[in-house]
Amino acid sequence: MSAEDVGKAMGAKIAFYAVAKAAGMSESAKMDELASGTCSRIESGTPGEVGPWLKEEFNLEGDTAAKVAVMAIEFQCPEFKAQVRS
Repeated sequence: MSAEDVGKAMGAKIAFYAVAKAAGMSESAKMDELASGTCSRIESGTPGEVGPWLKEEFNLEGDTAAKVAVMAIEFQCPEFKAQVRS
Protein backbone atom coordinates (compact mmCIF):
# COMPACT_ATOMS: atom_id res chain seq x y z
CA MET A 1 0.00 0.00 0.00
CA SER A 2 1.45 3.35 -1.03
CA ALA A 3 1.62 6.42 1.17
CA GLU A 4 -1.11 7.97 -0.98
CA ASP A 5 -3.38 4.95 -0.40
CA VAL A 6 -2.77 5.15 3.35
CA GLY A 7 -3.60 8.85 3.28
CA LYS A 8 -6.84 8.23 1.40
CA ALA A 9 -7.85 5.47 3.81
CA MET A 10 -7.16 7.70 6.82
CA GLY A 11 -9.09 10.54 5.22
CA ALA A 12 -12.10 8.27 4.65
CA LYS A 13 -11.96 7.06 8.25
CA ILE A 14 -11.79 10.61 9.61
CA ALA A 15 -14.69 11.69 7.38
CA PHE A 16 -16.75 8.70 8.53
CA TYR A 17 -16.08 9.47 12.20
CA ALA A 18 -17.02 13.12 11.65
CA VAL A 19 -20.35 12.19 10.04
CA ALA A 20 -21.09 9.57 12.72
CA LYS A 21 -20.28 12.07 15.47
CA ALA A 22 -22.55 14.66 13.84
CA ALA A 23 -25.28 11.99 13.84
CA GLY A 24 -24.96 11.73 17.61
CA MET A 25 -22.54 8.85 18.01
CA SER A 26 -19.72 9.35 20.48
CA GLU A 27 -17.99 5.97 20.90
CA SER A 28 -15.47 4.99 18.24
CA ALA A 29 -16.05 1.29 18.98
CA LYS A 30 -19.75 1.71 18.12
CA MET A 31 -18.80 3.63 14.98
CA ASP A 32 -16.50 0.79 13.93
CA GLU A 33 -19.28 -1.72 14.68
CA LEU A 34 -21.63 0.28 12.47
CA ALA A 35 -19.13 0.39 9.61
CA SER A 36 -18.28 -3.30 9.71
CA GLY A 37 -21.94 -4.31 10.17
CA THR A 38 -23.02 -2.19 7.22
CA CYS A 39 -20.39 -3.75 4.98
CA SER A 40 -21.01 -7.31 6.16
CA ARG A 41 -24.71 -6.97 5.33
CA ILE A 42 -23.91 -5.67 1.85
CA GLU A 43 -21.27 -8.35 1.32
CA SER A 44 -23.67 -11.12 2.35
CA GLY A 45 -26.21 -9.95 -0.23
CA THR A 46 -28.67 -8.42 2.23
CA PRO A 47 -28.21 -4.66 1.79
CA GLY A 48 -31.91 -4.16 2.49
CA GLU A 49 -31.22 -5.05 6.12
CA VAL A 50 -28.90 -2.08 6.63
CA GLY A 51 -31.61 0.56 7.16
CA PRO A 52 -33.69 -1.39 9.69
CA TRP A 53 -30.49 -2.49 11.49
CA LEU A 54 -29.24 1.11 11.73
CA LYS A 55 -32.59 2.16 13.18
CA GLU A 56 -32.78 -0.72 15.66
CA GLU A 57 -29.15 -0.81 16.83
CA PHE A 58 -28.10 2.82 16.54
CA ASN A 59 -31.36 4.79 16.46
CA LEU A 60 -30.42 6.22 13.04
CA GLU A 61 -32.97 6.65 10.29
CA GLY A 62 -33.77 8.65 7.18
CA ASP A 63 -31.19 10.97 5.67
CA THR A 64 -28.97 10.73 8.73
CA ALA A 65 -28.76 6.94 8.48
CA ALA A 66 -28.12 7.17 4.74
CA LYS A 67 -25.25 9.64 5.19
CA VAL A 68 -23.63 7.55 7.90
CA ALA A 69 -24.03 4.36 5.85
CA VAL A 70 -22.51 5.92 2.73
CA MET A 71 -19.52 7.19 4.70
CA ALA A 72 -19.17 3.79 6.38
CA ILE A 73 -19.01 2.15 2.97
CA GLU A 74 -16.42 4.62 1.72
CA PHE A 75 -14.30 3.96 4.83
CA GLN A 76 -14.80 0.24 5.51
CA CYS A 77 -15.64 -1.35 2.16
CA PRO A 78 -14.83 1.04 -0.70
CA GLU A 79 -15.24 -1.78 -3.19
CA PHE A 80 -19.00 -1.18 -2.86
CA LYS A 81 -18.77 2.58 -3.47
CA ALA A 82 -19.82 2.30 -7.09
CA GLN A 83 -23.07 0.58 -6.10
CA VAL A 84 -23.93 3.42 -3.70
CA ARG A 85 -23.18 6.23 -6.09
CA SER A 86 -25.06 4.76 -9.04
